[in-house]
Amino acid sequence: ANVINDCKAALAAQTSMPTSIFVAARTCSPELTVVNGNISKNDSDNYQSRATLNCSTGYETNGLAWSDCLATGNWSVSTLQCSDIDECAQNSNLCNNGRCNNMPGSYMCNCSLGYGGQKCGTNVDECSSNPCGPNANCTDGIASFSCDCETGYAYLGKGYPNNCTDVDTCITNRLCENGGTCQNIADGLNCTCHHNFTGDTCANLSSICVRDNPCRN
Repeated sequence: ANVINDCKAALAAQTSMPTSIFVAARTCSPELTVVNGNISKNDSDNYQSRATLNCSTGYETNGLAWSDCLATGNWSVSTLQCSDIDECAQNSNLCNNGRCNNMPGSYMCNCSLGYGGQKCGTNVDECSSNPCGPNANCTDGIASFSCDCETGYAYLGKGYPNNCTDVDTCITNRLCENGGTCQNIADGLNCTCHHNFTGDTCANLSSICVRDNPCRN
């Protein structure tokens, strides 16, 4: 009877001992799906490893930013995804002088007339192409320019090869006096005087005899 009791006691002691469960190392598959980014792992694809999501420039995390390799051989999250950042919505003044258009991972500014640069902050120099031509000084404006002609030249308007053209002073002023012949030149005029007259405009008598008529009788 004692032998039987000892056997029962030994069996009871065995069944009451804690049981260890061995979990074999597993590799998670298939590979994670990653959208608009990449992942970094602390232990390859093995059980209990963690894959952390790193978003590409212009994107941000959408939902969980990591996934764990489970004992079942599956990832806790099968897809890690980054969403596009709407830079235009985040900053209404992103394009200084233009309209902001959101792009995948970026943005683009459509500049107002007269402005350029990535953020439309640069005034386009309309004078850089020398629109006034020679004989003029160009003043740049916002989406415009103005021509200040040099002396002896007049502004014809935009669209002419040379916006400032030589003024025929002989026609406009008629400055040659006493029958002098006028010749238009680049910066004014030249008068060719008849005999007995002299000066820039032929206004002066060249001979004292003609001027004062001192000889009498």
